[in-house]
Amino acid sequence: MSVASGLSEKQLRMFRRLTAAAGVENLLIFAPVALPKLYARYYRMNNRLNRLLRLGGEEGLPPSEGINKLFVNMTGILGTTMGAALLYAARDIPNRWGIPVVSATSRLVSIGVIWHYVAAERVARVMLLFTVPDIIFSGAFLYYAARLRRRRP
Repeated sequence: MSVASGLSEKQLRMFRRLTAAAGVENLLIFAPVALPKLYARYYRMNNRLNRLLRLGGEEGLPPSEGINKLFVNMTGILGTTMGAALLYAARDIPNRWGIPVVSATSRLVSIGVIWHYVAAERVARVMLLFTVPDIIFSGAFLYYAARLRRRRP
């Protein structure tokens, strides 16, 4: 166990790998909705997956109003930015551990929001699949960050 970091080398490697994986996941999920017009294909893909898996709920419709299109694109840009920040953090996790903690916090909030909309608004249940990696990444980030902070001098 490294006294300076509070984590063994193996744990640091795992924290780094999970942080990089979460960054890639963010890029894959959010990049398609960051660009005008491309997000409509993303909606169709999610709807097809929901039908294929027979998960139920109402299909998503891409927004048709300018302001709502803008909100979708801005969400994509912000999610993509978090993905890039996670990739940046993975390069020096002992000094950039706060970035995965911010990501974990936003992921936990998003899990609650997704579950709310699936229950209250009958959003396609395929969205619940998006919460699985968020639960895993959040738990791991908070665990490793707590261990890292616990043993810091």
